[in-house]
Amino acid sequence: MPHDPPIIQESQSPRDEGLRCPTCEYNLTGLEVDICPECGDAFDREQLLAELAGEPSPIPIWSQRLTVPAYRAFIMTVIEIWVHPIRFAERFPANPDRSETITFSRWCLGISVGILFLQMAVLSGGSPRDLIQAALTLTGLVLGVLATEWTIAMLVFAPPLKITKVGTPAPWSQQSLSLARMTRVYLLMSTMGVSFCLAGLLILPAPNDVAAISAYVLAAIAVTWWICLSLIARTYRKNSINFFLGIFLIPICVIVCGGLAAVLVGLSGLLFFRL
Repeated sequence: MPHDPPIIQESQSPRDEGLRCPTCEYNLTGLEVDICPECGDAFDREQLLAELAGEPSPIPIWSQRLTVPAYRAFIMTVIEIWVHPIRFAERFPANPDRSETITFSRWCLGISVGILFLQMAVLSGGSPRDLIQAALTLTGLVLGVLATEWTIAMLVFAPPLKITKVGTPAPWSQQSLSLARMTRVYLLMSTMGVSFCLAGLLILPAPNDVAAISAYVLAAIAVTWWICLSLIARTYRKNSINFFLGIFLIPICVIVCGGLAAVLVGLSGLLFFRL
């Protein structure tokens, strides 16, 4: 009597949820623990599901201002980006809450501009002409920062294959610009460096030596900002191309945007004082 062929039951594999490890892109579908078996990093399943559904995600550390004083969350976020830029880029969400990044960047810009204006007011001795010139200079600084952020976001923080995309902004452009806004903490670092240098020029007895030291301090801050932004771009996009784009393009962006802002301020000053 012939035997019936064995019935082969197909294994029921879990439906792919689309979850991928933020660090290594490993498929996390079906895992019972929130630890990636490929790279060993822990992940937040609820946050990944929310990002997959298109919901904006909170910004690491900065979002804690809902439970702790806002100034404390701000300081903690600033220190995190200054000291651990790569770690911050690894934790930065794929779909960030843009309103949170805008608020944080406004804090950085407002504090920096306020400190610089007070210093310029003290150095000017309260002269109305000098105060107006200081206001115009800081306006140019703000325009230069905004233009530099935008160009760096589009050229350095963007996915390598989309850096030439033009037209209607795609979601990646908003992600890149949100991350660029968070790096405005390096403007705050530069402001503190300028404050340190001015204090040295006013207090210490050897201004020439202080001026030389100040030049080195400001150059070190500029190089730190340059390298950190390149590392953040490489980490966030998980592509070494972004690092080399940063090394090459960031100085060009600064020179072009800063130069245009300086020309605009100079023309505005000439027009204002001539009227």
